[in-house]
Amino acid sequence: MPDLVLSTCALEAFLQQDFDLGKGYRAKLTTLYNSPAILQGTFKSKANSDVDLGVQKNLFSGKGSLRVAVTDIFHTQKNQVSSNVSRQQLQTSSGGETTLLRVAFNYRFGSNKVKAGARHRTGAEEESRRTN
Repeated sequence: MPDLVLSTCALEAFLQQDFDLGKGYRAKLTTLYNSPAILQGTFKSKANSDVDLGVQKNLFSGKGSLRVAVTDIFHTQKNQVSSNVSRQQLQTSSGGETTLLRVAFNYRFGSNKVKAGARHRTGAEEESRRTN
């Protein structure tokens, strides 16, 4: 039986860009790219990627926010893997429901002002002060 020899250079890239759209609106665009790679020593994966986009609006003088985001806009996050070991050929493909719409509302109750913590002195500081 011949030795199994697989070799590749792999790249994973993640990019994120935040946009301030003004009037309390913000947007975020993220993208992920995985080049072809070797997985678990015997599997070759094809390249895959995805692009996500979200928009957020600040509400109630900054105490609340509403966020709407779409993941995998172009439905490209598909995993395709193959293996050929000892003349046994395996090919799989999976993708599932990767394009999702997410909506989130956040509200911060209470005061936005946090009282500063009291200065805590240690025994070493007290001893140093007495000896000087």
